[in-house]
Amino acid sequence: MVTDILRFDCALSSVSSTRSMTSFTAARSDQALHCDGRELRNASDELVMLRGINLGGWLVTENWMCGLSDSINGQRFARETLERRFGSEARVLMQTWESQWITAHDVSKIHALGFNMIRVPFSWRTLQHADGSWVRDAACNVDFSRLDWIVHEARVHHLYVILDLHVWDSQQKDYQLISRYADEAQASQAHAAALWHTIASHFKGNNTIAGFDVVNEPNGSPANVLHHALYEAVRAGDPGRIVIMESVSWDDRWQNVMYSMHEYACMSEDLLANKACWEKQEKERLCTQLNRGAPLYIGEFMTNKKESWQWLLAQFNNMGLSWSPWTYKTVNMGGWGLYNVKKFRVDLSHDSFETILSVFSSRLCTMNNVSANKLQISAISQAASETCQDNT
Repeated sequence: MVTDILRFDCALSSVSSTRSMTSFTAARSDQALHCDGRELRNASDELVMLRGINLGGWLVTENWMCGLSDSINGQRFARETLERRFGSEARVLMQTWESQWITAHDVSKIHALGFNMIRVPFSWRTLQHADGSWVRDAACNVDFSRLDWIVHEARVHHLYVILDLHVWDSQQKDYQLISRYADEAQASQAHAAALWHTIASHFKGNNTIAGFDVVNEPNGSPANVLHHALYEAVRAGDPGRIVIMESVSWDDRWQNVMYSMHEYACMSEDLLANKACWEKQEKERLCTQLNRGAPLYIGEFMTNKKESWQWLLAQFNNMGLSWSPWTYKTVNMGGWGLYNVKKFRVDLSHDSFETILSVFSSRLCTMNNVSANKLQISAISQAASETCQDNT
């Protein structure tokens, strides 16, 4: 049981320091980050709080928030359904989606809103074909063009990037499989490890990368077998990179690790209900993780109404946490997105190639067909630009 004193220490210790503290807006994405106890620091030994936004729906489509329906493969597997229907031509559709959903205009807008980081959920299919072979460019190198593009745009706009493996090879068959000890699980773990080794090697020394979120919302694995395999794979490719761990128990074998939690408990439209939920369970849950002595990052979260956004973000800031709400944009899903594309519905299982291409080409861009959640944007932008109080 976490005592009241421990809670108080949790709320202050990670933002109390005798060394220099940099505000969110002063953080420079040209300096590599590292973990220092509960803090993130850059090469100038300045404290950095990552305050960003998720790019949900871009490289991993999720039907519920992307205006899609799919009776063949379900939530996250638009690419697989389109390949089943259209073969290699599906690549044209997915490239169109990706080029329209997030553009340079969006990255610039994210910077203008006061963020200093973007979390980029991606799929193993971003880099590999369905048979596990690598997607290759004209020079026969692994085709990192999409990830290279977002990292470049982030650097231009002074944003850090967290790459997040949101979909792995066995997820469609059995979401929990990758976390187990079974032989098939070990094959999936080895596949994810090989993927991360290649990614880590490719981005080695790239200071725009804040860290690698090695597996999104897994089940905890026995003896951290999954997480350790991914940790070792990243270390083999990039020894100095921050590794971000979710759904994991403490492990003394690891260095330069930031822990991540997702906060979806305080989503009531009633501020008092959210405060009660926080005091009953969520504050203690976060403090327990933070008091393990490593930085804590709230990689995904959502709440409702401006006053709850202001209050919840104040809790995170006062605890010295890094954070990134879900998500930058959706298709007509209200408070889930800072921006909402006007409602449309594409039936991936039945609509024609021409119909799908037409919608993907004309309805996704944030410069058109969108409405802004102005009160939500105001609350989040204000919290993003605040410098944590120095309690020394």
